[in-house]
Formats: sequence, structure tokens, C-alpha cells
Amino acid sequence: MRALLLFLFACTPADEPKETGEADADSDADGDTDTDADGDTDSDSGSDTGTDTGADTGNDTGGDSLPDVLAEMERNADDCQEMGGSPEVQGAKLYYWGEFNGSEATGWTGEERWYLFVNDAWAAEGGKDCVVSYSVTAESGSRGACGDCDIGMVVDASLSESETDCAVGVYRGYESMTETYGVALGGDGVATWHFTGSGDEFGSGYWADEGLNYLAEYGCTVRTD
Repeated sequence: MRALLLFLFACTPADEPKETGEADADSDADGDTDTDADGDTDSDSGSDTGTDTGADTGNDTGGDSLPDVLAEMERNADDCQEMGGSPEVQGAKLYYWGEFNGSEATGWTGEERWYLFVNDAWAAEGGKDCVVSYSVTAESGSRGACGDCDIGMVVDASLSESETDCAVGVYRGYESMTETYGVALGGDGVATWHFTGSGDEFGSGYWADEGLNYLAEYGCTVRTD
């Protein structure tokens, strides 16, 4: 996966996603692509492109018993219309999403995605909302610095080109990655996701019937394609 969380005031380029200091990417960058999902990628922002992304599969891997955390994603770039105080900066709102099936005993398989919702400035230059998709496998690992976590995971992610419709420049250098996560399983079915190196929480979601998911809001990212 990839690392979380500058371009003027806390806006970081999309080629440096999820900085955790844990991930190993092809470009040797620290990054967790948490991007990132399942669901319609229509944007409700003023820059609504009116198009659905080709990477929208319409299916969660966790089954009906696992709530769809994507319902909590705001599908627009309203927060990113003025980046660094300028309405002319081309950028997008970025989310990371992931979903896994399996257990500590058997390991997990699943998918992770980055969701980008372009702002008006980028849309005016032909930009469209898009998705970067990864197929993932994971095995049980150390919980590291996350003392409250119930599960430790070592995750390997590989780009799914057929499910990706963002420009190559958005994910260049992150075609494959390795990341380590810790997951705390709440009694209410809520799962909180942490980086095992720091113990910091980066996202939240749900767990049920050997299914796990998360959604992480990255914030604003500048155009890199």
C-alpha cells in the first residue's frame, strides 16, 4: 500500500501519497496508497464531469455483512477549490480505500484504491475524476507500535491497470508497494487502521465475517500528470 498524508498550506503532490516512513515502493518513496474503492465516482462539485470512472466495479469484496464505508466519502473537491489561497491551482480531493477478505490464519486478499475528485481549475483543462486501483494480498504480521491493535498485516499491492483510469503521472513510481498495518477491532463492528511503525491512525472502516475495510481522507493534492 502507501503512505498518508506540500504544496502551499498542507497540499502535498499526489506522487507522494500517505507518507508513513514504512512503505517500500518501486521508486523507493515512502507511501501508502491507501487509496483510496467501490462506488460511483460522479462528483457533486462545481467541476462535476458527469462521468463514471471505468474503475467503478459496483462490488465490495466483503459481502453484504460488511458495511460500505464508501458511503461516507464526499465525492467532490469543494475543499480544494482554492489551494494555497489560489483558485487557479489545478488539483483534486484525494481519498484512499481498501477492502480485505480473510483471516490471520489464512491471510487476506482484496483491493485498494485511490479516488481523485478534480477541482474546477483542473476540470477546466480537461481533468476528470478518476481511480487508481491495486490488487492486494496480505499476511499476518507484527502490530508494531499499535498497542491497541488486534491484527497486524503485511500488505503487498500491485497496480490493476484494467481497473485504473487516472493518468500515468498520478501513480508513476507506485506501481507496486509494500506496507504494514495494524487494525483495532471495536465491539461495535468499527475498525480503526494504523501504521505499525508509528502507531498513528490513518483511516477507519468496518469489520465483519472475515471482511475488513477502511476509508482514509488524504486531503488536497496538486495535479501531477
